Amino acid sequence: MKAVRRLAGVTGYPYRSIYKPVAGTVLAAIGSTALAAAQYSTDAATGRITMAANKTSAITGISKAANAVLTVASHTVANGDSFQISGVVGMVQINGLRATVISHTPTSITTSINSTGFSTYTSGGVFHTRPQAGEAVTAGFEFDFPVRFNTAMPIGQDFPGYRSVDGVELIELLNP
Repeated sequence: MKAVRRLAGVTGYPYRSIYKPVAGTVLAAIGSTALAAAQYSTDAATGRITMAANKTSAITGISKAANAVLTVASHTVANGDSFQISGVVGMVQINGLRATVISHTPTSITTSINSTGFSTYTSGGVFHTRPQAGEAVTAGFEFDFPVRFNTAMPIGQDFPGYRSVDGVELIELLNP
């Protein structure tokens, strides 16, 4: 994924891609659920996001609780991972929801979903950590924007340690 610089309302300026995210500033999400850093990787040169391998497991039970607990045969999720639930019978309100792992044991996963108002779980279901059909993936990052001053910086003694920058122009360096 890459950021695109757009000069809104300005004609004659090119649209171009912005690369090279500042290390440690990339954040990615599926829908409104932030992803754990282990769920994706970022190419430092291009800013492209690559999703980690899908972790999935069949669900054999779901509790009705402020933090729903999924019972599974086994899993490989970690605290902070997010996943989408589908195919559940009975507690159908949980289908399509994306949850974050709060804690886990070898056969259970405590989630961020409040299922107290849902129907009772009957059977079935599976979860997937990778984005599913209809889920939007978003990401953002800080980036260095190379510029130089096009105006001399005014120097005065009125306020030592403070410089007014009114009217100072910056020019983007396209090929630094």
